[in-house]
Amino acid sequence: LTDQQRAALVSFVFNVGEGAFARSTLLRLLNAGDYDGAADQLTRWVYAGGQRLAGLENRRRHEQQVFLA
Repeated sequence: LTDQQRAALVSFVFNVGEGAFARSTLLRLLNAGDYDGAADQLTRWVYAGGQRLAGLENRRRHEQQVFLA
């Protein structure tokens, strides 16, 4: 992983938790070497309590941009 990818993933895992990350499609794609697919997964994690949150959309968009930088 690049430093940017690592930084984006640290932010993501801190927010969603290690357990959720460990079970995620995002991690499966990372382990398979599909970094573009993993980056696309980041923007799917925008719900809390069953509600889509603008703050999470912004956070994930930023994490995706950092990941792809």
